[in-house]
Amino acid sequence: MIVELLALATRFLADAVIPQPVSCDSKFGNKIPWRKSLSDALEYAKLDFRPVMVIIWMDGCPSCTELMPQVANSNEIAKLISEEFSAVTLNEHRDDVKKFSLDGGYTPRIYFLSPKGNVDARFYNKWDPEPEFKFYYPSVKGIVKSMKEVVDAYPDRCMATRPCKIHHTRNDHPLLRE
Repeated sequence: MIVELLALATRFLADAVIPQPVSCDSKFGNKIPWRKSLSDALEYAKLDFRPVMVIIWMDGCPSCTELMPQVANSNEIAKLISEEFSAVTLNEHRDDVKKFSLDGGYTPRIYFLSPKGNVDARFYNKWDPEPEFKFYYPSVKGIVKSMKEVVDAYPDRCMATRPCKIHHTRNDHPLLRE
C-alpha cells in the first residue's frame, strides 16, 4: 500500500512540475508528442533530462514531403519520442534555425541536442550517408538508428517507472520493492 502511494505521489509531482508533451498540429504526425516550440522543447528537456530531436523542414520541399508521412506513421519513432526525447519540428522559413546549419541549410535535416540544449554533432546519419549532407535522413530506418544511438549515449533519467543506472537497479529501487 505504501509503495503504491509513493509511486502515485511521484507520478503526481512529476506531472505537476514537468510540462507534459503537447501534440501540436505537425505535418510529421499528430500521434507523436511534438513540443510546440524550440524553447518549449528545451525547457522540457532540461526538466526531465531528455535529449532533444529537432527536425527542420520547409514548405514545398519534395524530400520533406516524402519524409513527413514516414515519420508520422512510424510507431517506433512515436514510442522513442514519447519515452526518451523532447522533440520539435521547425520550419526553415518561420523559425529561428540559424544554429542548426552545421553543414548547410538543406532540408530536411535532423539534429540531436543534449538535455542542456547543445547540438551534439556525434549523431548524424551514418546509415544512409550523403557525404555533403550529414544531417539529412531520407528514411525512418536511419532516424530510428540515430535515436537509439542517442538514447544509449545519455544516462537514463531517474523515474519511479524506470530507475536510473546510477542510483538504483530495478530490483532495489525503493518505489518498486515488493
